[in-house]
Amino acid sequence: MTETVLENTSGKAAKDPSGQAKAKSRTAKAAVSFVVMTVLLAALFFGAVNIGSLKVSFLELAKGLFTAYNEKVATIYDLRFPRIVLSLLAGAAIAVSGVLFQAVLKNPLADPGIIGISSGAGFAAVMITAFAPAFFFLYHCLHFWGA
Repeated sequence: MTETVLENTSGKAAKDPSGQAKAKSRTAKAAVSFVVMTVLLAALFFGAVNIGSLKVSFLELAKGLFTAYNEKVATIYDLRFPRIVLSLLAGAAIAVSGVLFQAVLKNPLADPGIIGISSGAGFAAVMITAFAPAFFFLYHCLHFWGA
């Protein structure tokens, strides 16, 4: 970063380190935000593992995954982990698509309604429901066609 030189009222030049201070402050805020979001994601992951009829502690989960066999942990690993990981990946994909959409349109408030994606998907859903109810099982796939 470059320092800007300002003249004060006495006529002497003074250095303004605010450019560097702002950059450091921005970096610190980004690092804190990243750490907080990572901790929240880990907490939500553990919370999702414990939602349901099988409950395990963090220590029991770690033991069951890495050292000793535990039937509860094996069931959670087989049934819940794929759903949780798929949910995380789907959320990340939606976030990335939103960022790309905003970047391409150069509009930070861009949403799918701007270019008619939402309207097209809704139109396709109404057309399938009204004119081809036998193909209702394709309802979700044809949203993409409409969009």
